[in-house]
Amino acid sequence: MSQWYIRVAKVTKILMAILICLITLVQVNVADAEELTQDFSDVKKTDWFYGHVMDARRAGLVEGTGNNMYKPNEDITYAQYLTIISRILDETVDSKPVSNPWYAKFIDSARGLGALDKNENVNAVIAIPREMMIKYTCKALGIEPYTGNEIIFNDVKPEDAAYLNAAYHEYLTEGTKVLGKDKRNFGFGETATRAQLAAMALRIKEYHENQWLIRKKQLRKEKQQKQTGKRQRMLKRHNIQ
Repeated sequence: MSQWYIRVAKVTKILMAILICLITLVQVNVADAEELTQDFSDVKKTDWFYGHVMDARRAGLVEGTGNNMYKPNEDITYAQYLTIISRILDETVDSKPVSNPWYAKFIDSARGLGALDKNENVNAVIAIPREMMIKYTCKALGIEPYTGNEIIFNDVKPEDAAYLNAAYHEYLTEGTKVLGKDKRNFGFGETATRAQLAAMALRIKEYHENQWLIRKKQLRKEKQQKQTGKRQRMLKRHNIQ
């Protein structure tokens, strides 16, 4: 057999090996894409959080809990929330070696981002209060505590209000309940669900990527709410149903 045929055979084998690798890679990517677009069995299209969960999943911010379930009504733990913070702000965290326990590398990342103090330890597997979520978020994003005396949330003591007020002014939180004009509750001491986690993750991601845009959207929303309230008051004044 001539040297030319031998070289052709070698090149053919190499090309076939490359082709097989490419086909395998495409199949893996297609499988990954299908997994990211597949609905969780416990997240229905009629649920208010469906869009948030699916968008956060496609963005790589949230994952299921196994058996194609998301458990939207389960409380968020410290580990789960700090994982969100680190995934948004630390692009390298998911490529780092798997840690034991799984959340250790995410908490280390959050500490490096400044969300946690250097020597701060947390019980990673218990539910995280809403005020701690806001504190960690502000610290990681570099948002300074609010120093004014303004009372925004009726259920928050002045000594606990600095980061919560700052987050409100940055449109990162609106509280849990509007009590009336310029009166609202934050939900101090309460926890949040995994359904709410998806919505929070998307808002933090949007803020990180474009603070101006989220402020503009919120200002537009506030303007619409004021116009709606003004119209309702006018109708009430004239006894128009």
